[in-house]
Amino acid sequence: MRRSLIKSLWLTGLILVGLQAWAQRTVTGKVSDANAAPISGATVSVVNGTANAVTSEAGTFTITIPNGDVRLRFSHVNFQPLEMAVGNSLQLDVIMTAVNASLEEVVIIGYGAQKKVTMTGAVGTIDSKKLQDRPVASLTEALQGQVPGLTVVRTSAQPGNQNIDFRIRGTSTFSSNPVLTIVDGVPSSLDRINPADIESISVLKDAASAAIYGSRATGGVILVTTKTGRKGPPRVSLNSSIGLQRPTRFPKKVSALDHALLSNEARANDGQPAKYSQADIDRLSSPDFKEVNWDDYLLSDAMQTDHNISISGGNEFNDYYISFGYLRQNGIVLNTGYERMNIQANQNFRLNNKLKIGVRLGYTPSVQTAPTGNQLSSVLTGVAALPNTDDLLKTADGRWLGRLDGGANAIAQASEDAGQTIIKAGRLSGNVSIDYNIIPQVKLTASYGVVRNQSRLRDYAKILTLYKQSDHDAIQSQTEFNSLKVGYAADIQQNVNLLANYNQKFGDHTISVMGGFTAEWFEQNNDGVTTRNFLTDDIYVIGAGTSDPTFWTISGTASDWALASVVSRASYSFRDKYLLEGTLRYDGSSRFLADKRWGLFPSVSAGWVITKENFMDVPAINFLKLRASWGQVGNQNVGFYPFANSLSQTSYYFNGLPNRGVQTAGASNPNLTWETKSATNIGLEGRFLNNKLEVNLDVFKERTSDILMQLPLPTTFGQTEPVQNAGVIDNKGWELEIAHRNKIGEFSYGVSAQISNVTNKVVSMGGVSPIINGNVITQEGYSINDWFGLRSIGIFQNTREVTDAPFQNALTTPGDLRYQNNGGDPNVINADDRVRLGKSTPVCPYGIRITAGYKGFDFTAFGQGVMKQLVWSNGWTAQNFDREASTLRTYHLDRWTPETPNGHFPKTRMGSGAADDGINDRFSSFWLEDAAYFRMKNIELGYSLPSNLLKRWKIQRLRIYVNAENAITITKYLGYDPEAGIGTGARLLENRYPLAKVYNVGLNLNF
Repeated sequence: MRRSLIKSLWLTGLILVGLQAWAQRTVTGKVSDANAAPISGATVSVVNGTANAVTSEAGTFTITIPNGDVRLRFSHVNFQPLEMAVGNSLQLDVIMTAVNASLEEVVIIGYGAQKKVTMTGAVGTIDSKKLQDRPVASLTEALQGQVPGLTVVRTSAQPGNQNIDFRIRGTSTFSSNPVLTIVDGVPSSLDRINPADIESISVLKDAASAAIYGSRATGGVILVTTKTGRKGPPRVSLNSSIGLQRPTRFPKKVSALDHALLSNEARANDGQPAKYSQADIDRLSSPDFKEVNWDDYLLSDAMQTDHNISISGGNEFNDYYISFGYLRQNGIVLNTGYERMNIQANQNFRLNNKLKIGVRLGYTPSVQTAPTGNQLSSVLTGVAALPNTDDLLKTADGRWLGRLDGGANAIAQASEDAGQTIIKAGRLSGNVSIDYNIIPQVKLTASYGVVRNQSRLRDYAKILTLYKQSDHDAIQSQTEFNSLKVGYAADIQQNVNLLANYNQKFGDHTISVMGGFTAEWFEQNNDGVTTRNFLTDDIYVIGAGTSDPTFWTISGTASDWALASVVSRASYSFRDKYLLEGTLRYDGSSRFLADKRWGLFPSVSAGWVITKENFMDVPAINFLKLRASWGQVGNQNVGFYPFANSLSQTSYYFNGLPNRGVQTAGASNPNLTWETKSATNIGLEGRFLNNKLEVNLDVFKERTSDILMQLPLPTTFGQTEPVQNAGVIDNKGWELEIAHRNKIGEFSYGVSAQISNVTNKVVSMGGVSPIINGNVITQEGYSINDWFGLRSIGIFQNTREVTDAPFQNALTTPGDLRYQNNGGDPNVINADDRVRLGKSTPVCPYGIRITAGYKGFDFTAFGQGVMKQLVWSNGWTAQNFDREASTLRTYHLDRWTPETPNGHFPKTRMGSGAADDGINDRFSSFWLEDAAYFRMKNIELGYSLPSNLLKRWKIQRLRIYVNAENAITITKYLGYDPEAGIGTGARLLENRYPLAKVYNVGLNLNF
């Protein structure tokens, strides 16, 4: 009986299970945004049911649901919730609307995070997806044009040494106020951060959002957070690309024949005999003449590869993200290159519902190569100056040749045969945080972060022998000795944060309070040794050099600083309609004396979500928020010990023997303290036309006072001037963002644009005004570093014009530049006639982005530029022959001659240092060019294979793409690179490493 009962129950259970299985079905699908991009991490759940799933990196999901009428709910923090009836479908394609992503989005701010809808400060954000597939070697390259008010200043495109700096809302000081960049809570450079590891980027622009960082925030703050894992099974993501690099712009030189003719013409204009005979001219014009362009030897196409793989996942107890990246960038300039690996491991442990531990670890080794002896700049300059010739580069057996005119072979100097500089560097970063919820409303956070950078320099110079063009067995020149320089540099930045957060909602009122203590300390040291006279070029060990101590150079420095702070923030919200926030930071810096080192930096901000008012029931206006802020930030960037009388090592000779000693390193100032900026910001955020149109506008005004500056003192003072708190500068400007998104059938598109402008005015210079520094002037009542020189008013056309004009130079003749007399001696053009010629800072930088998607295809185009920037086009590529040490470019053919009196350039002359010095080479408005430009930074076309085709291989997503970086540049500027000219007092010289175009092909694979 008992056995029969058990059999009956078992059979009944089996039948019920079968019936339940028969009553269920499996639904699969893909969740995408309006641009057909997959949405990962979206929750899929049954309405009024228990089944749920989470979408993968490819946006796909699988969920088991009961038969019958079932509705699925799709939710994601950055998208509007969506419900959909399943019906009889087993495959669903879901598109979620991201209209309120920018509102519901959680934005990283100083020591915390906030929903954008409740933010009251001016914070720009950058979608990390916009950076993922671009063929850039560093994160810093990819930020140009992404956020209004953020300017990327690049003075070189050398692989591994790009010299990129940031400016947020222009220049507001005479001193240095770099942007504070923070990665995972620790101040750090962005140079070696892998864009593939980035989760979010926030740009804190106004004082209200940046005041929480106090004494280092006058330049603004950029916060970078790396990726973490998400709940779900392991997900593997691969992004691999390979690209071809080539120079963007390299002004074309005149031919060898034109160079000879122009040289003779310039000599004739200076009353000198011709350099090139008729026989030379005939040889250069012969069809048998094989012309050599030295640029072609120095520059060449180069490959770039970038591979990134990551694995992520998690459960209710922990999540993880582990990635590996490899970049190899061969230089487009001879003997240059860069190689880097990125390893990142982030993990969060939830031990219980109160305690969470987070760990983030990163390691980045890299190797950079360049010509020996820091000669890259001189090599670029030398090759830019060389005229086209028929010189041979090497002999048949590979030995280097000198030039026919007896000059140095810049290509040989740049080659590995002359030596090489190798810099091996490493960046190690780590952050450990502990979150403990005492009660649901109160959370304590303790964290420790560290970033350690170290680099080893090995610069070896070989003995380089150049042989004669006319006799390949005869030595033309040879370097005197070989040498080796080794160096080691290391720095470590550490910080500790102890914070408490309180969040509570009382009906319609929401209160959030944060407070705590932070401490940071920084140490760095540099050591170097140089010696020479090695027995062979094959052995370069520092101990194998000469034993003669007179040929040894030993150097070393060490320094440190520390900062201790109390931070706090309080915010209040009523129905998310009326918003109020205040922050306070109390900083103490080791850079100032005890009674001067503490500073208080407050801020207050408010917001009003107008669309939450009952009277604001306008269908076309979906969201409208007005916000305003005021705050103060500081600048402590003044050296490590400006308050102390420091000593530096020196040497002197006594009785014919060298002796070591010390000397004062400059005057100190014990009264030195913070530079302070007070800033006001008013912003308006709006969403219109069913959330298809987005507009953000900010206007701001700032005053920087107690500016850290060195005021000129009489020469009898005998030391370097001390830094003082003396200047006052006002800044004002505006920023505008407009975006439109829409979907028509299966076609989706988006268009966005941003533009900004900022101006500054010097209010006070501590009683010393103006200060003229070369060709720029800074004066009270005007901008910082305005261009200052003679105003050119055309070209003299005849002798009568020359004699009737104020005296310029005894050798001035028709075809030379004519200058305006501006109130000095009416009969003479001299330094008293110099005037302000315009601003040296760019006007209205802007960026434009276009996106489109159709079925599996996606398209993106992104460009940026500036509307105006006056740049000094000095150097051999702009002016004259400079004593025959250079050549001209093809645009110089448009010059004045008696036959072409309307030529753009003045008549050819021998240039600076010759008898005509001070005629056409004087700094004047003629040599200021408007380097306004538009550059298509990135164009990309991609195709994602259908998900049903990939299922058999268990692949969630496979996308192939092609793109081009820096593909198109539109500008009237004649020189090398208008983008390199962004910055105060910029001079576009030919010795800068040229920017490269990159044509790239790659794939994204997720499984």
